[in-house]
Amino acid sequence: MSANVESMVYVKFDERDVPWHGLGIPCPHAMSSEEALRLAGLNWKVNSQPVFIESLEGMEKIPNTFANVRDIDNKVLGVVTGKYKICQNNEAFDFTDALLGYDVKYETAGSLNGGKRVWILARMPEIEIVGDKVEPYLCFTNSHDGKGAITVSAVSIRVVCQNTLNMALKGATRTWTTRHMGDLNAKKAEAIRTLNLATRYNETLKTVAENLAVQKIDMNTFKFFVQTLIPEDEDVSNRQKRNIEYMRDDLTTRFLEAPDLENFRFTKWGVLSAVTDFAYHKPAGRDTNTYEERVFAKAIDGNDLVNRAMEILEKVA
Repeated sequence: MSANVESMVYVKFDERDVPWHGLGIPCPHAMSSEEALRLAGLNWKVNSQPVFIESLEGMEKIPNTFANVRDIDNKVLGVVTGKYKICQNNEAFDFTDALLGYDVKYETAGSLNGGKRVWILARMPEIEIVGDKVEPYLCFTNSHDGKGAITVSAVSIRVVCQNTLNMALKGATRTWTTRHMGDLNAKKAEAIRTLNLATRYNETLKTVAENLAVQKIDMNTFKFFVQTLIPEDEDVSNRQKRNIEYMRDDLTTRFLEAPDLENFRFTKWGVLSAVTDFAYHKPAGRDTNTYEERVFAKAIDGNDLVNRAMEILEKVA
């Protein structure tokens, strides 16, 4: 496994290619959260240890400063204050088991950045958006570096092309934070709230898609859109100019030729779908061993390019 993704497990479905950009090891069946954590190599604990510095008088303890240390290898995942409360992997994902009663299955789990961030992805029942099958997911992430809380994000995948439909939408939140609850009733209440927020986002996404699918766009407007989305500054180098031209041509080709966009050609939804295809499936500009991991991280967190595309489409006639 390469640098950003430390460990990962996913459910392998026979009827489609390997999901999540080919990362991780396959599992032949849907997983409980406990099984997902074990198969993904996340069944470790984080301990709080005091931090010392070496002074002229010997080792001196730094007040109100602690290191989050992983028990399996003594790796320091982050440095925090005394107010920080560790939320173990099993605690962070334990309440998600309440979702199993709402027809949700766990498809993948793993660790990013050497254990500093862990996640589990729950697949919800399939929906349909403008005639396409879409798989909605809930992504639960927890960080051990002191930089984030337990976060839940809505992640939607257009099945026909495996494009990730993650974008900022007015009137619906895609990402929110949740609390770890100790008692079962509280876990169920939090699970219901989480599902309601995810459902609201998917309903808004469906409405936005339906509106964009009936808004026509001509080639001149599309060219303006591409130039605005992928701008060229006056002081760019010749190499940068060639790269910008390549990206613009790549996006244009996807918009004009992608077979899955036949029903949405020259509509704003077709434009946005071409952008998501470009954002998540374009070849790497440089051949690095972390490219797929960075693409996967954007699938969880959202892609700035897709968000900018939405903003531009709202403004063009």
